[in-house]
Amino acid sequence: SFTSQDRITAYPRAEKVLEYGVSCDAKRYLSAGGSIHLVPDSLTAAFPFDYLELDKYVCRQLSVGTAATEFIRTPDGSIYMMDQGQKRPIGSMSRFAELDPSGTGFLNVSSRFGASIPTGSAM
Repeated sequence: SFTSQDRITAYPRAEKVLEYGVSCDAKRYLSAGGSIHLVPDSLTAAFPFDYLELDKYVCRQLSVGTAATEFIRTPDGSIYMMDQGQKRPIGSMSRFAELDPSGTGFLNVSSRFGASIPTGSAM
């Protein structure tokens, strides 16, 4: 997409740096894998990001992917369970299957995304 410099200059400057949490129309999303993923209210505390409110124009330009779950996977193949602002390592696929019996799956995230969340004890 292309836009004019006037449009860019017209944007107000945010007081905080944009991380992985964004908000559109009062809904929270995570940015991962080239799209945004709805964060259910039950998982808001699990993902310790500031959710920066974006304007309607920007929100309409974003691709919405599947909703976030309580599990993330980093590029090295590690799977974590998100728990109160920490990522907790899961040691094996069999343990992951025990923790996710309904098969909700995980959200693929970048290394930087994963590194921005404190690591807790193993599951």
